[in-house]
Amino acid sequence: MTNRVLMVHGLWMRSFSMRWLATRLRSQGFDSKLFGYYSLLQDTDAVVARLADVIGDSDGSRFYVACAESDELIEFDAGALKERRRLATRTPGAARCEPASLVTAGAGTRVYISCRESGELIEIDAVAWSVIQRIRVGGSPGDLGVTRDG
Repeated sequence: MTNRVLMVHGLWMRSFSMRWLATRLRSQGFDSKLFGYYSLLQDTDAVVARLADVIGDSDGSRFYVACAESDELIEFDAGALKERRRLATRTPGAARCEPASLVTAGAGTRVYISCRESGELIEIDAVAWSVIQRIRVGGSPGDLGVTRDG
């Protein structure tokens, strides 16, 4: 199984800015693709629809968004662009999670989220839609990655 990586640039940037990283990922065996758009010149709805088409091609069914402000993980239906379900990443009474990054593993059965505010890594069962464990890593964890063997 090849790990796919879709790279989406930020506002005011161009996909060209990520070409070096995409090349490095390909040299390590990842299937990396760049997604480009013009933040000021293109209609937002058209860009989102095009992005949904690209995401839908990756596994055909779903994608995830980690929301830092609401402390949630949201699963979307890639084909219909509809929200399927939400999961709180903050434990009641505890520090905010403030998700910084997410990655899927185990053929899509696991989602891992780094919590910048609480200094945790959360492992989520994507089938049962529940938190498996919270691992205190300290500091302010950011980007995540998965090894080739998952």
